[in-house]
This record gives sequence, structure tokens and C-alpha cells, in this order.
Amino acid sequence: MILFREDWKEYPTAIVDYNTSNQSFKHLVYVYNQMGIKNCEFILALLQPDLVGVDPHDPELSREMKLKISLECKYNPWYFFREVALAPANSGSKPRRFEANRGNIALYWSFFNHIDFGLLQPRQTGKSYSVDILMTALRDIWAENTELQLITKDTPLKNKNIERLKKIRELLPEYIYYPNRSDVDNTEMMTNLRLGNTYKTAVARNDKIAADKLGRGLTVPVIQFDEFGYLNLIELTLPVALSSGNAARAEAREAGQPYGNLFTTTAASVNTRDGEYAYQFMTGGAIWDESYFDLSNEAELRKVIKKGATGKKILIYGAFNHRQLGKSDEWLYEALLENNSYGEIADRDFMNIWTTGNEGSPLSPEEKEAVRGSEREVKYMEITNEGYGLRWFIPRDQIESRMESGRFVLGLDTSDALGGDNDAIGMVLLDTVSHDVIMTGRFNETNLTQFALFLVELLVKHTSITLVPERKSSCMAILDTMFIHLPLRGVDPFKRIYNMLMDDPEKNKTEYQEVHRTPLSSRPTYFYDRYKRYFGFVTSGAGRHSRDALYGDALKSTLRLGAKRMHDKILINELLTLTMRNGRIDHSKGNHDDMVVSLLLAHWFCTKGRNLDSYGIDALRVFSAADSNEEELTPKERYNRNLRHDYQDQFHSILEELKTIEDPFLISRMEVKLRQLSTQFDTHEAMGEGIDAMIKQAQEERTRKNKTRHYRSRYNNRGWPGAA
Repeated sequence: MILFREDWKEYPTAIVDYNTSNQSFKHLVYVYNQMGIKNCEFILALLQPDLVGVDPHDPELSREMKLKISLECKYNPWYFFREVALAPANSGSKPRRFEANRGNIALYWSFFNHIDFGLLQPRQTGKSYSVDILMTALRDIWAENTELQLITKDTPLKNKNIERLKKIRELLPEYIYYPNRSDVDNTEMMTNLRLGNTYKTAVARNDKIAADKLGRGLTVPVIQFDEFGYLNLIELTLPVALSSGNAARAEAREAGQPYGNLFTTTAASVNTRDGEYAYQFMTGGAIWDESYFDLSNEAELRKVIKKGATGKKILIYGAFNHRQLGKSDEWLYEALLENNSYGEIADRDFMNIWTTGNEGSPLSPEEKEAVRGSEREVKYMEITNEGYGLRWFIPRDQIESRMESGRFVLGLDTSDALGGDNDAIGMVLLDTVSHDVIMTGRFNETNLTQFALFLVELLVKHTSITLVPERKSSCMAILDTMFIHLPLRGVDPFKRIYNMLMDDPEKNKTEYQEVHRTPLSSRPTYFYDRYKRYFGFVTSGAGRHSRDALYGDALKSTLRLGAKRMHDKILINELLTLTMRNGRIDHSKGNHDDMVVSLLLAHWFCTKGRNLDSYGIDALRVFSAADSNEEELTPKERYNRNLRHDYQDQFHSILEELKTIEDPFLISRMEVKLRQLSTQFDTHEAMGEGIDAMIKQAQEERTRKNKTRHYRSRYNNRGWPGAA
């Protein structure tokens, strides 16, 4: 079937059918095109052009035309979904056309590429119907000698599912599904004996032995886990089921038959046993993005998903809100009223929020609300040659100009990138002026040398980025590679990667001076060996680099300044599921905090890092526009913000002058003025330090410059290093 752009070459007669009467498909192609997706027309594929304008449900169809439609359905699932599939009427007797949306097309496309998919949607948005249509076509059209399986929450849901499938089957044209009196059609199972297919159902078990036994019986190639977040003891059933189905999926692959697993649910509470497991499993998948459509083939897709998934298996996690599914805000409001839904129930059922409750969370209800509301669509998914997916929250055509005009900090939480459910490498790119999350990435399985070279290319391409890695696990191996390749590209690691020599030159005076007076071109590759211990954020027991400095001060500060600017779905999920464990803030059991740590590293550097100008960052501009969303500010707030920025500019100007002036009387006056100005804004928040520390730093800088001038005047004629 046609999935990728290259697939069109396999079907020389195929056309794009813009004459279809199913408006939802044409609208979705328009949406994809607006998103910049090149491979956006595959859902309009038609293998036989003489089917244009033909109604598959026309009772006057000729035998020849029926045969053509049957063949088109067999080899072109998009035609079946678009032209043939019908849904029972919600009221009245006229059935409805199948409606394509970003959720169901993502699920189908991934399934046909044999990548398991976790689908999260609000209630009443057609999640179950989308999978029912797929299962109907698998059983009655595409599969042969195949067993399909449904696992759902309880018996009432199982019975409703079977009833929907019966109604959908009844709406198929008689020349596509031939009724057979011997077919089983009850509340437990449906069959298609002509094709040798069976659709079975089961309910999750309450008993541990029964849950394990249920999983061991699932030796089938296709399974749907419905309401996954609410399945009893799913942590016992699922691993056994996946293992039991390995042979069946391998056999289906050999025979060219469909295979794969689907996980569909509304959000659940992570405070429950089953909800916590489902949250960990679903969010461990690589985040869905329509840019996957533009990959070359299934192998390339699998490579990208493997790098992006952080759970135990290769999985795509697709969470779609009401707007992404074509529903208006008015629809949402009416749905909430109709269901009398509010609080955490509304969050789970209609907002796609995996709830934690307020108990044990370090975030206040107001902070949670702000963070939740900050989620934004990925504007551009950049997939590198190595298969790394970078989620940009600015349009593709604006990235270059934005990166050239601003300054940015890349927080990096490293790991060994071993794959499975081990820690992933997380990265968050923060705008140093607005606090907006600009770009994120999460990589679970990769070669560390390859990743280091990827970082080198990123820093070379975007000269406005400063890297702040947490120096743990594999970080030093990554940095060692970067120390070799950055200088070869004309980039000084000391000015692009956070290090203690730039941060505190007085404390490390000898090393700082040696680095300062050794040009980049004169440093051999081993030059960095003796200095690499100064690079990165090394988590210590106490002090500036303590864990509490990140999860304590930095978390509070980043929520105060940037709660409405987080944007990234994974980052938001991690923030909302933070908890208190043994009196400390930590990720909840079984979950990850790679993205949160990356964010906090970037924020800590901006607010607590010293000598930011060494990295080309204007300290007084740091987060100066974090509260400057014009649409949200009142005239008074806007005036106060501008006044505060004026005070900061004056402060910065005087502070810089204080580092060079020698007159004791002027020094005294300037220090008094600085203290007066510091009462008009928070110096800790704006510059990362208090007024006393900054005045002391200015004194030390003044002393250092005086000594430098003295030594230069004394030894310049003897060939002072770097004098030229």
C-alpha cells in the first residue's frame, strides 16, 4: 500500500483523488500541507482511476465495478476508510461517513508500518470507533487465517465493543462481506470463516494468577488493549502477552499478514497501580509527529522511533487533544457540561492529563494549571541524518533568524543511552530572554560518539547556543569527543560549554590565565585533558551544584518565570508527575525526569551562572521578557515591566564601569547607586547573584585588570604571550 512518497512509484496508475466526496480527507490533506508535510496526499490515493466518483454503496453497481471496488479495498486501505467505511447513525437511520482526523490516520499509518501505537484521546472523540473500523477490515478484508484479540476493562465495555463491530459489519456492501451461516457471532467472538479469521474478546483479570494466565493465552499477531490505563493488573498481563505473541507476529510477517499491537485509552491517575503502569508505558513511546510521513521507508521510521522511545519496547505515543481532532472549544465546553465533568475527572476524560492529585506534588494547583495550558504544537520536527528527532516550537522558516538574533542555553541530561526502560538523554533549549522552551529532544538508544558529533554540529550550526550538561554517567565520554572536534571546527569549548574556569576565574586563577593566553590554534588535542574536570554541572551534596539547587531553587524559579512557556508535551508530563519522596522532590516511581533536569540545568545556568558574558550572554537581559506576553499584560503591568528593564539597564551599565574605574570616591558613589537600583528588581532572578556578590566580583575584576596592565607594561617588550 502507499505509505511513503517512494511507494507511489510501485503503482504507476495511482492518482490523488481530490474528487472524493469525503470532505474530512481533503481537509486533513490541507492541514498536513499547512504543517509543511510533503507526503500529505497518500490518504487520497486511488489505484484505479476509473473509480473516481463511484459510490461503493450504489445498489445499481455492475458486477465488474463491484470487483474493482473489492480489489481496491484489498490493496488500498485508504480507499476503504475514505469511501466504503460507514458508522452507525447516532440518531436516525442514515449511517455516517468515516471521518479522518490526525489521531486515526496516525494510528493506521503506524500500524501498517508495523510500529505499535499508543493512542490517547478525550472521550467522545471517536477513539473506539476508529479502531473498530480497522478491526472490521482486518477480519473481513485484509487478513487471512489470522486471530485478532481485544482486551478491555470490563464486561459491559466488551459487550458494547462487539455490538459496534456487528453494526459496522452490517453496513459493509454485500459484495465485500459475504455472510456465512456458520460464522460465530456472539458476545465473546466473531469469525469470518471464508478468510479463516477470528476476532476474540477478553476482560482484564482481578486475580494475579488469572492475569498471568490471560497473557499467556494471547498467542495472536494483532491485539488491541482498550482503556489501557484502567486494565486490572495489566503489569502482569502485558509482558506475558507480548512475549507469547512474538511467534505469531513473526509468522504473520513471514506470510505477509497484518500484525501489531494497539493501546487505546483516556488518561488515568498515576496514583493508581494500573494507571501508573499505563502512564509509564505510554509516555515511554516516541512522541508522534506527522513529519514521520516524510521519512523514506519503514526501516528509517523504526530507526527514529527506536532512538526516541524510552520505554521497554518500540512504541509511538500519540496524544491528541480536541482541537487536533477537529473539535471546537465550544464542543469541549458542551461536553463538560453534559457530563457534569470537572476537576481531575475532567482533566483525565477531556484534557488528556494523567492526573496525580495535589497531595505529594511540589507544584501548586495554580502552577499545574499554568504548565498544562502551556502545551503547544510542535512547529517543526527536524530529523537529522543520524535519526535524532528535534522538536522545534518555532516555524521552520523562522529558526535560522531566531537563532541568529537571540541567545540560548541547551540543558543536557546525559545517560548511557542503553535503550529499553533505562534513562534517556534529554535536552531542552531555553531562550535566555523570554524563557520560552524553543526546542527539545529525547534519545534513548544511540552511539555516544555519534551523539557527541551531533552536538558538535549543532553548536557549529547555531553559534548562539551555550551547552550546560550534567556531568554524570556518559557525559565525560561525550565531552571528550567534543573537545577533539569543536576546536577543529574553530569553536572554543570554554566559551560554548559551561565550565568552572569561566564561572569563577578568581578561584581557578592559574588555570584560567593559562587557557586565556593559549590561542585555540595552539592547543594540542591533549590540552583539554587537564581541564575537563571543570566542565559541566557536577551534582554535589551541597552548595551551588547540589541536587537541591536544581530541584529546590531552580524549580521554584523556573515555574515562577516560565510555567506558561514550557510547550513540550513530554516535559509537561514529567513536571506534572513530580512527587515528594523522603522529603525530596523526585520523579514518581517508574517514571523519568530527563526533560525536567535538562530544563533546570538551563534555568540554573541563566540565573545562577557567573560571568555569563564569557559565553556571549548579556546577564541583564536574562529572562527580562519572561513576563512580556503583551496579550496578558495590563497597561500598568506593561509600564512596570518597562520601568524595571530601565533600572536593569542602568544597573548593568554602572556595574560594567565599576570593573574598570580607579577613583576611590567614584567607586564609593557607584556602589551606593548600585545598591539603590538593586531594590527595584530581583538581582538574584535577573543576574543569578545578590548585590554584595556582584560588587565583590567587580572589585576582583578591577584588581585582575590592574595587575594585567601592570604585568603587560613590565614584560611586553620581552614577548608577553598573546601581546599582539
